[in-house]
Amino acid sequence: GGQFAAPDGELTRRVLTDLPSVIGLSIAEATKKLQGLGFEVIVGAPVDSPEGKGIIVAMNPPAGKTAGGTPVTISPSNGEGLTVPDVNGERVDRARDTLNQNGFGNLKVGSCTVDPDPQNDQRATGTTPAAGSVANRNAPIGINFTALNCG
Repeated sequence: GGQFAAPDGELTRRVLTDLPSVIGLSIAEATKKLQGLGFEVIVGAPVDSPEGKGIIVAMNPPAGKTAGGTPVTISPSNGEGLTVPDVNGERVDRARDTLNQNGFGNLKVGSCTVDPDPQNDQRATGTTPAAGSVANRNAPIGINFTALNCG
């Protein structure tokens, strides 16, 4: 038997294609745009985001150069996400009010740090999850605080 012919170099060449961002589009708009460019679209599970329900807030792979034909997973917002406000330095009762006013209702006692200064008694030192992060409006939010005595 003879040797097989060498494969055509074009058969194994990876062709990179521009993958546009579809963040901010509706599921229908994003799907149409990506399928129109030859991408397979997978709609992932909704994620917590302050964006309106059904608006695309994440995609994998991200926008940029990617191998042609790569499946693209798009993740819509569930509309339940809110940005955790910064309550650091507020009295704990005021921090609770601030979180409630921002749409969070499931508030928990967070970690306590002893501070002998009476000025700092019952002062919020932050939240879990941290200020600036996006959390589901029904997720537990821990208020971390200082106190004269944590026991």
